[in-house]
Amino acid sequence: MSHGVEVCQTGGQRTFALRTPTGQFLTAAVSTQAWNQRVKANTDWSQWVAALSGTMGPRTEKGFTLVTPGLQVFETRAKVADATPLKDTLPPPRRSLSPRRTPPHP
Repeated sequence: MSHGVEVCQTGGQRTFALRTPTGQFLTAAVSTQAWNQRVKANTDWSQWVAALSGTMGPRTEKGFTLVTPGLQVFETRAKVADATPLKDTLPPPRRSLSPRRTPPHP
């Protein structure tokens, strides 16, 4: 994993820690199969994102452990900008259904 994250392999699991924006560390142990999906995404896809979920577990010295973590990896693709001008996509203005009233002539 990038950004200096250390990964340890224990049995059939990979344990790693991520630093949160508040400076705490989230420690999680995922299956080797889930970890290999992340490694494969890194080599096969130009852009990808991973979702890590689970229940907050016990606190550690620098953060907390994630109990029963799940790791999912998704390929992302750049969105293609639509060349259609915005004004052409708007519906036509509504016309009033009530008759137009004109002031009486003197």
